[in-house]
Amino acid sequence: MTSAPYQFFAGAWSPLDKAQSLLSAGSAFVRNAGFIVLLSVIAAKHCALNAMPLTALNGGDAVSAIARHIGLTRWWPKRATMPLFFCLFGAFISWALAIVVYVLST
Repeated sequence: MTSAPYQFFAGAWSPLDKAQSLLSAGSAFVRNAGFIVLLSVIAAKHCALNAMPLTALNGGDAVSAIARHIGLTRWWPKRATMPLFFCLFGAFISWALAIVVYVLST
């Protein structure tokens, strides 16, 4: 669970190098792991990624709710959230490119 954010950002930063090795290791894990082990690893990684404090994720909603409650939103205008969304969107596009390259190379 703790390695999921690192793997997500490392793969997004290097879709043709690091992401390819992560996809290869993930593919080998999927082939060799049992269903329950695979399901629990996927659930843990999904939980870790969803809890990250980014715009479109639940962690971002939690940080936003805490900031509203404390009164910190006056220092963070709503339009400042869009660059964080585009960073996350760019990471998803990078992973999509990595997956397409991986599928075409195998």
